[in-house]
Amino acid sequence: MSARILVILFALAASAAVQAQDATAKQPRRWGGTLQIDLSSGGDNLQDLGSDTNITLGQGLTLSGGVFFRPVEHSNFEMQVLAGFKDAEPLPVVGGPFTDVTRWVFQVLADYRSSDKWFLGGGLVLHGNPKVWSDFQGDPDIHFDDAVGAVIEGGWNWVGMQCTFIQYHNSAFGTLDGSNCGVRFTFHFRKWRPAT
Repeated sequence: MSARILVILFALAASAAVQAQDATAKQPRRWGGTLQIDLSSGGDNLQDLGSDTNITLGQGLTLSGGVFFRPVEHSNFEMQVLAGFKDAEPLPVVGGPFTDVTRWVFQVLADYRSSDKWFLGGGLVLHGNPKVWSDFQGDPDIHFDDAVGAVIEGGWNWVGMQCTFIQYHNSAFGTLDGSNCGVRFTFHFRKWRPAT
């Protein structure tokens, strides 16, 4: 009789352990939406292209959206995938033949976020269709090849600093520096859902 009770208790304990293991494996992992705003400057000046404009290839305001997620539950390691658009025109510039620089911005970032909200990380960035716009009908716009670069970032909570290291190439003008540094605001909209 006592042997049967021991077997039943052992079976119940094993079943409870399996259920607890399953519950742990199925715990939700954190993910959500991300909104990012960058204000940066740097890179080669357009005066190197024969322009009177006091504007650089790296300056501008970037607005990006995407997702963030933590691949490992209860980890401080976080990934972000973002897509956005960067435009130099919102910043004050001196008038000249070229008045704007635009590009699409795609980022894949990995950050370590401490429990007291400090973060440090970086990743890869793709600038799609970098373009210098001309104000004058006789001067054509300057198109650069798509470019891949590196980003480093760090900060606290939702505000930080970022530096992007990237170069633009054009067959007529050669290779120019589009690198920049600036302030970055990143807002997370958190969701708790099971990862699938």
